Amino acid sequence: MTWRRTSTAARLIGPVALLALLTSCAGAFAPATSPQDGSPARPPGPGTVRHSRFVVPVELDNGRLFVEPAPTSMRPTFPQSRAAAEIWADPAVAGGGGDTVFGFGLVTTRVSAPDVVRVRRVPAWIGFSWGRVVLCPMEPIASNRPSPTALPSNGYVAVVVGANDGVPAFTYTARSAFCGRRPTGPSVTLATKTLSIPWHPVGHREGTTLAIAFQLPPCGQLVSTSVAGESEEATIEVDATTPDEPLPCPAPVTRTARVDVGSASVIRHAPLGPVPRTER
Repeated sequence: MTWRRTSTAARLIGPVALLALLTSCAGAFAPATSPQDGSPARPPGPGTVRHSRFVVPVELDNGRLFVEPAPTSMRPTFPQSRAAAEIWADPAVAGGGGDTVFGFGLVTTRVSAPDVVRVRRVPAWIGFSWGRVVLCPMEPIASNRPSPTALPSNGYVAVVVGANDGVPAFTYTARSAFCGRRPTGPSVTLATKTLSIPWHPVGHREGTTLAIAFQLPPCGQLVSTSVAGESEEATIEVDATTPDEPLPCPAPVTRTARVDVGSASVIRHAPLGPVPRTER
């Protein structure tokens, strides 16, 4: 199978791949102890979630993001499958690789942004991702190793979706440093998801290229158009990002693009909906 992708997003490219080095840290968010064994809160890992619920408290950046187990009587009303689809389609955790944890719990934050307020013990679905490979420019490998003592949550990202009605929805990026650069964060932003959106052909095919038209989702941004397939068949996919939370947005505008389908005689449409991290 061959791929031809045209991306509108800037990418870091280089021959050095850095696997983020992560360490656990002691909790600093009181009271941050497990009701089961009294252990301190720590970054997520094995045993953090059972039956899709957080069973021990976890934290990033010494408590700036804190998740505690919800009472067993508390049940989320926002569907688990929908929350998982939105979380793993967030560009912040896309790309596959690394480790993940997903579950229901009560989330508290001590970081805000102009469009993301702090929350306290909000019932939510939370997906954590860490340990992904990072592509760096050409630099000595030794300079690409962050200090784990100064950055206890290096490389961790959390995507939060409210468990009652999908609100709030935000992404938390822990204080991290990669590729020998200075640490940045922690930070929060509105959560977004990558969607495969509808398209339709316009005009006549000209040689190996086909013109297509599509409408971006509300407040959406084009990510890429791609063509996959063998010589006789081609599958076209148009990906765009859109906020998880409903926002006031301008009316959608029809856009066009030209894609190279080679000699394919059969043109197919890619599946629609969220693009999971394992497929990016």
